[in-house]
Amino acid sequence: MTDTLFDMGAPDWSGRWATREITFESAELWVGRYHYLGKSPAGAAMLVGVFGPDMVGAVVYAQATNAHGVAKKYGLEGFRGNIEIARVAVHPDAPMNSTSRVVALANAHVARVTDLEWVFSYADTGQGHHGGIYQALGAVYVGVSESRPGFMLDGKPIHPRSVVARYGTQAMANNEAVEAAAARGEKLEWVADMNTAKHAYILPIGNKASQRAIRKALKPHEMTYPKRGGDAPKPAPVATIDPLDAVIADYVARGVWPYR
Repeated sequence: MTDTLFDMGAPDWSGRWATREITFESAELWVGRYHYLGKSPAGAAMLVGVFGPDMVGAVVYAQATNAHGVAKKYGLEGFRGNIEIARVAVHPDAPMNSTSRVVALANAHVARVTDLEWVFSYADTGQGHHGGIYQALGAVYVGVSESRPGFMLDGKPIHPRSVVARYGTQAMANNEAVEAAAARGEKLEWVADMNTAKHAYILPIGNKASQRAIRKALKPHEMTYPKRGGDAPKPAPVATIDPLDAVIADYVARGVWPYR
């Protein structure tokens, strides 16, 4: 069954693009083939596929590692959200701007079937990413994180969520996780500065009033967008824009994507 996801000849994306939730297995196949990390996080909360009629891309939403970290840091505790866009995997032959389109449609799906008002995501500077797909959607840019230590499992990066899911702990002070991995014939390492700096974006996805309120709350934290290949920007508030309302409403109503 899963073979048909890929072995279908030239994909057809000429129809009206639509969303539906997909299985973890389907998301894993797609992410494994079309995302540089190769795996979905253990804390996947919602898996959304975009089809037109063949599958164009998949967006994996995950529970935040810290249940209140991003919300508390940016004053969003009064709004329902704090879910991370953890993976965006789009077919490499998809039309130009498809990645932003896939994210926009997936966010609209999440907003439609849940009560979430905002999501967030990161763009990895270690991969040369600056967050252009989120900038195209008018996401609020709130800065860049510092590089952090992380885990390597048998020579490949593994998220702390996945370490906990796999071994029941991520404690390194007494080598609990390392010993648990060794007992399974695996090698787990803690590597300093493994996780490169990441640009952080917050995307309001609720109704118009909710989006306005979230953007207002984020105003003290908003920074100018980084440029591809440029240095991390200095804090400098910019005028807010609210294109998601018009973009999503226009696409849902007419099936026509306004970006070219």
